[in-house]
Order: sequence, then C-alpha cells, then structure tokens
Amino acid sequence: MSGIVSSGHKIGQVIQSDAGLVADVRSMIEQIREGIARTVNAEMTLLYWRIGKRIQTEVLGSQRAEYGKEIVHALSAQLTREFGRGFGRRNLFNMIRFADVFPDPQIVHALSAQPKADDDTAVVWISLTTEAKESKRKGGGA
Repeated sequence: MSGIVSSGHKIGQVIQSDAGLVADVRSMIEQIREGIARTVNAEMTLLYWRIGKRIQTEVLGSQRAEYGKEIVHALSAQLTREFGRGFGRRNLFNMIRFADVFPDPQIVHALSAQPKADDDTAVVWISLTTEAKESKRKGGGA
C-alpha cells in the first residue's frame, strides 16, 4: 500500500515538473470543449429555425392567423412545461421570425457553422436581419 502512495507522489512530481505535458493536455481539453460548444450552438440554431419554419408553414401559413397565434400560445405552454423557459411564446415567435427572414435552410446552415460570434458579428447580423425584414415587407423579396 505504501508503494502506491509513494509512486503516486513521484508521478505528481513528474507531472509538476513537465509543464509542457500539462499545457498540452489542457489545450486538448479546451479545444474539445470549444468544438462541442460550437456543435451544440449550430444544432440549436438549426433546431430553432426548423421549429419556426414548421410553425410558420403548418400553423401561421393558413388563413386562420388568429387561431394560429392561439395554437402558438398553447404549444409554448406545452413545450415550456416539458423543456423549460427557452420555448416561451416570445421565443417561438422569434423562431418564426428567424425562419421568415432566412427562408433558405442552406443559409441558416452556413450561418450556424460560423465560428463563435462576437459583438461585431451580432451587430452585423441584426443589421442584415432588419434590412431583410424591411425589404420583404416592402415587397423586395428576402
């Protein structure tokens, strides 16, 4: 038993003395974590677009717009109970707006694959979204 403790102590000394090993392993862990975060963000972006598109097409696309809004409210309540607050009414309507502004799934896929957004990217995205929405409202297409 004492051999295990003493060899563990020696291993600890070796790792402490080899800062390069620790730095390399730390870098590997951080890279994987960042990759996982990017993948999750991309998948969530696509999910939100698909939810918005589905609601837009099957519920709000009909001629029963007011009834469609009631369905969105009911859907929101159900999803919030099951999955939490990320699926509240406002978020569902934002998903619908997202699908409306970017009707092409290829564009959404390309946008979701971009590296982590910073504040400048967010400003550009908001500007493009606003311009596209205004253009569509004026009849200029998306």
